[in-house]
Amino acid sequence: MRRSIGVSVFALVLVGGMLCACSAEESSVVSAVTTIKGVVLGVQANGVRAPLEGANVTARSGRKSEQTVTTGADGTFAFPALAPGKYQLDVSATGYTPAVKRVVLAPDTEVSTNFVLVPRGMTVGVIVGTVYTYPPNSIDRQYVGGATVQLTSGGAEVEQAVTDAAGSFQFAKIPAGTYGVHVEKAPFAPVDTQVTLEGASVGSVSVRLGDVELGSVSGIVYGAQNDGTLTPLEGAAVRLTSGIAYASAPVDGTMVETGADGAFAFNDVEPGYYQLLVTKEAYTTKSTEIVMTPGAIIKQNVVLNRAWVGATVKGTVTEGKLGFFSLGDPIADARVTLESAYVRERNKGVPPCIICPKGTDCYDICIPVPSFETQTDASGAFEFKDVPPAQYRLAVSKDGYFPYEQYLTVRSGVDWDLQIQLDVAVTGKLEGTVAGFSRRSGGTINRLVGAHVVVHTPFLRAANSVASNTDVWLETWTDENGNYTIEDIPVGTYTCEVSMVGYKPQRVTVTIERDQTTEKNFILRKSH
Repeated sequence: MRRSIGVSVFALVLVGGMLCACSAEESSVVSAVTTIKGVVLGVQANGVRAPLEGANVTARSGRKSEQTVTTGADGTFAFPALAPGKYQLDVSATGYTPAVKRVVLAPDTEVSTNFVLVPRGMTVGVIVGTVYTYPPNSIDRQYVGGATVQLTSGGAEVEQAVTDAAGSFQFAKIPAGTYGVHVEKAPFAPVDTQVTLEGASVGSVSVRLGDVELGSVSGIVYGAQNDGTLTPLEGAAVRLTSGIAYASAPVDGTMVETGADGAFAFNDVEPGYYQLLVTKEAYTTKSTEIVMTPGAIIKQNVVLNRAWVGATVKGTVTEGKLGFFSLGDPIADARVTLESAYVRERNKGVPPCIICPKGTDCYDICIPVPSFETQTDASGAFEFKDVPPAQYRLAVSKDGYFPYEQYLTVRSGVDWDLQIQLDVAVTGKLEGTVAGFSRRSGGTINRLVGAHVVVHTPFLRAANSVASNTDVWLETWTDENGNYTIEDIPVGTYTCEVSMVGYKPQRVTVTIERDQTTEKNFILRKSH
């Protein structure tokens, strides 16, 4: 009897213990719930965030577990009783771009997370920056962590941030505009500045706390000319960039152009390490390291070498032939032009480029070819100095003479001396009609519109001539009445050819006389 009671008591104790264990486990599940709460804000046109009422916030955990709440007038939302685990929070509101966040909930915790929604169609960017100071008598920046940075728009707060250990801060989802930046960090005095954001870009701002003695960098940029002299360079671009590497971002206001005296100046320069970079078309780039100590006044002149040696193109223009007579007298006041060969032959919207020597700074960039123009003097002479290497077209013209042109390649430092003759212009005119004959049309003859009329000879040279590999010719097309006219044809005998689609071409010999009009009419027969 006792043994039976003992076993029963032991069993009862064991069952009771199991019941207690189950009761304790259920209690822990109930108390392990977590809470998510936060605020949904909408971005306004000025960047200020305002509470967004009526936004839907959905918490998802797996495929079947889902809860949705709606924000109140103050934009707040809360999920008071969620089981621990991984959740995706989806936020949407009419007229706004949805937002998504993922959170991991530990047992017995309360998580706060806020959302900023951007109106559909609004373009936003990012503002980044750093906060720094200078220790006494140092040229190295010390970045300030824990500084409070307030971004404002029209006096209203947009957002606040706290700098990290590297002194960095960031504001995202910011519309384009100009914003105030207010920075505070004890024991420094507060600092106010501005930053401008353009569209979907990144605006940056650096803020210095504390006082530091500022310095200056100034000098003159000279160009080394072909004769060895140094002349001040106007229009040289001078940049002062922070850091040893050129890739470092330029500091504020550090790009200037030299004036007529070649001078440049940078004032209010903070201590630090800089690169002074000077560039100018047709010259090599020069980079100089600058170490700016507190309050230093640095004078730094820069000499740029030419990327090539300019050449001289000169010559003499004399009279050539008058008929069968050679004259040879100098021609004064003739117009002489030197322009890129690509202007006439290959322009097509692509600028002609100077041929920079391989290995120079301008070898891989396009510097436009300049054009030159002058007139011959009383002795018929002309001269162009400092001509960059490129392919050129030289043209010479004067009333009463046939124009002259020549293509030449100018190489670095290689001069040209040309002897040019202009033949006296003794010309006549050719005109007539072009008609078509067709048996199928009852043997009728009709004037042809758009027939091609060509006068060509290997010896022809005139203002409106066209050159090929084997011939030079003058050409025109018949008008709406089948008439054609070709003027300013040098005196002589030529081959005249007329053609029209669908007709057999016709070729004849014509003679042009001085100040006379030669009339020649053509009747073309159908090809079939």
